[in-house]
Amino acid sequence: MKVALALLVASTAALDRKLYGVDYDIRTSEWGGCKQEWELRADFQAMKTVARNVRVYGTQEPCISRVLKVAAENNVRLWLGLWGNIYANQDAFDSQLVTFKRLVAEGRIRNDNVVGMHVSSEAMFRYYIQDKHDWSDREGTFKLTSYVAKVRTFLRQHGLNFPVSIADVMDAYKYTPGLYPAVDVVAANQFSQWENVWAKDGVNTMFDRLKNIQASSRAAGKQILIAETGWSSNGSFPSIKEATPESSGVYLKDFLLFAEQQNLNFYYFSSFNLKWGDDSAFGLIEKNWGLFDQNRNILPHVRSVVVGKPQKAVRLWHNGLVIKVDGANTRTEGRVYLDLPTTGLTDSLDREVWFYDEDHKTFRSKSTNQCLDTFVDDAGVSQLHVYWCDVTNANQHWDFHADGSYEIVSVPQVEVAEVATTTTTVAPTEAPTEAPTDPPTDPPTDPPTAAPVNPLAKYYAECGDCRNCQFFTPYYSLCYANWGPRDCGLMPKSTHRWCGSLPAFVPVPPKAAPTRRPTTSTRRPATRPPQPTPSTAAPGVFLGPKASEVRVPVGVFVSLSETSPGKCIRSNDGLLQVVPCSFDDSTKFSIRPFETEEVTIKIAGTDWKITESFGRVVATTVSKVDSVHPDTQTWFYDPLAKTIRSKTNSQACLTLVEDKIHGAVQGRLCDADNEFQQWSYNDLTGQIYYMEKMGLCLATDGPNQPLHVQFCDITVQNQKWVFELAHHGKKKQAPLPCEYNNQPAPATLAPPVQAPATAVAPTTTTTLAPTTTAAPATTAAPTTTTTAAPATTTAAPTKTRTRRPLPSPCDKNEMDANTTHACVGFGATWCEACEWTKETVADVGGKLTFLELDTKVAGEGLLTENHSILYIRVEYCTYFT
Repeated sequence: MKVALALLVASTAALDRKLYGVDYDIRTSEWGGCKQEWELRADFQAMKTVARNVRVYGTQEPCISRVLKVAAENNVRLWLGLWGNIYANQDAFDSQLVTFKRLVAEGRIRNDNVVGMHVSSEAMFRYYIQDKHDWSDREGTFKLTSYVAKVRTFLRQHGLNFPVSIADVMDAYKYTPGLYPAVDVVAANQFSQWENVWAKDGVNTMFDRLKNIQASSRAAGKQILIAETGWSSNGSFPSIKEATPESSGVYLKDFLLFAEQQNLNFYYFSSFNLKWGDDSAFGLIEKNWGLFDQNRNILPHVRSVVVGKPQKAVRLWHNGLVIKVDGANTRTEGRVYLDLPTTGLTDSLDREVWFYDEDHKTFRSKSTNQCLDTFVDDAGVSQLHVYWCDVTNANQHWDFHADGSYEIVSVPQVEVAEVATTTTTVAPTEAPTEAPTDPPTDPPTDPPTAAPVNPLAKYYAECGDCRNCQFFTPYYSLCYANWGPRDCGLMPKSTHRWCGSLPAFVPVPPKAAPTRRPTTSTRRPATRPPQPTPSTAAPGVFLGPKASEVRVPVGVFVSLSETSPGKCIRSNDGLLQVVPCSFDDSTKFSIRPFETEEVTIKIAGTDWKITESFGRVVATTVSKVDSVHPDTQTWFYDPLAKTIRSKTNSQACLTLVEDKIHGAVQGRLCDADNEFQQWSYNDLTGQIYYMEKMGLCLATDGPNQPLHVQFCDITVQNQKWVFELAHHGKKKQAPLPCEYNNQPAPATLAPPVQAPATAVAPTTTTTLAPTTTAAPATTAAPTTTTTAAPATTTAAPTKTRTRRPLPSPCDKNEMDANTTHACVGFGATWCEACEWTKETVADVGGKLTFLELDTKVAGEGLLTENHSILYIRVEYCTYFT
């Protein structure tokens, strides 16, 4: 009954971000005790709605056994604690370590259910700050670091890959540099509320306290974990400026955004309001740190927190230079300037990272956690600097006005062998909407149904009519439905090949789905894409559709400040100014998302580049470069999403596939919710941190060896990676205005033998990435000529459509069957995700509002009918859409 009641009252969370973790108190009173199993179960049911991991403070029985059991039931992982202390009469380290070792021996503490542990919690705070021992007294520090060493040795001996640390206040790490080499992770607590600041300044205060720790931890090659932070929602105290539900909500929202942008894992303090304690002003402070009330209901001010859609990590480019801001621990902190983009191990990448908030039109610097801002000085001159972010401050709002030119930031290098096309007058039919019942190895019960034919695309001759993943043998072949090139690429290459259509292909209105005769197979269709085994090798070629060219518009940044309205950012001999807009080259900039900029990743001092080949990721050498396609060594690193995505397999991200010491890292289908794909780069030491389980870094054993993770160590050469931009982009002028006749013209669905004059000319070649050596003609697979279906397939009835007016200016020669670009809106802004416009709305003076979009038929330059309408902002009709 108690369990049922507890589950009934537990509420569903409404946060739009999943927390990395929450702190959890398993006591029943201030003096100890242990919650019953039914209470723990109800608590975990609530906590798992807001967080992936839970942090506890001790390893005493019977609590820890109950916690391990209930956490496993709820698929929640734990950060464990041992109650070590500098004072001997308060130190429970030895007894709890005995319990910990027993649980490891029993298989109840493992790599898959524990993400880390600490040996003490604020022991240094109590000893050095509360009891005022001098920081030069190292006896207490040595005691705790010896605990870390003892636990780490035991973990390594038993194959456990999670980190061990000392959790304490930031001042403990600030004044004790010996902690950095001793711990695996820098676990620091920060409560800005105690520092007499408003909630809106709480995160800024944390950033100030974090500066020195960030510098020291980066140099030591250690990640930072915020072990405790929060904001009490009730009570009062002389050093606390505000403690209300509203202020607690403000801090939570700001902190979640801050942690996301600074790549900080954290445990939020705390999960539940306490049931014990008095109702004095100070007592209320101590009781009201929770996200949930005492009855496990999420608190209203927590439920109302909405962080908003993720912002974009971008660089701001101008003629081969990028806008930078000097960060903490520099002599010129806050200086805004133009410079070459970062190369090598310089500890300066953060200076050129900006977080673009499309809704509020702001740019936040990662190095200072401040926003690009303009103000008028005492002499009446507009100045450019960075200042604490405030979405209500118009001085930080910037409009980007495209001028019609653009820069190419990612160029497809994939080549596919040319194949002659076959003329057909049969209307295309829609692909089956369900996967085939039989697995690939079952013989067909019917001749395989061909996927739809797109007469505008060119395919491999071996594929016949198949337009998806094809299973083939010397005797027969099968064509799958609804597979992607990524899924097909994970299958054995000796029996599978990709024959799919180009990404821009739009199916015509649906026809009746083809059917198959019943099968006696007892196998069930796969419910997820097939996964490779670590030992499966694959050729270094790309068999999927041609990669897309990525462009970004060039334009001017216009200030929306009330004191500097209509002024633009200008470069003057490397200096940045805010002046009246002149729209000349000195005011032209571009916004390039990190996720679009090509990089190569190699071990420092070597030519070992990370190379992807259908899931098998290795570090190869330049001497082997002729054996792989250049795109297989090209990646996209997004420091905000924390992903490293392949170019050659555009939906594949680096993923930890084995949660163990030396666990394998391979390419897997990118998934924003997959924590095993999250990585963060330290460009001072060259380490690529694995984010979900801290203390692990990406490594390789040498050239042509698979990637894996190992314990982070700045002395290991094979953990030192260098990110190099592939190219800085090429600027192209705006296309000339179109010369289209806007009068309606009839067209038919049935594809003609020759493309009409107004249609976009199809690409004449489709190329296949070169392999190591050319295949001898004698070993080439025999080509089978496939003809159009006989009279059993009837042509679709002819249907008439009218040609819609095209926007101007634009260049019809830029349109082809391989792209989804379209020129829309003000200044011929080019959009990666846009199609032909249906309607545009613009004010006099070029202030753009919204536009309605319809869908373009690939290669025809026509609009389909009865498709849903998309809405986007015209002024940001770029990659961001």
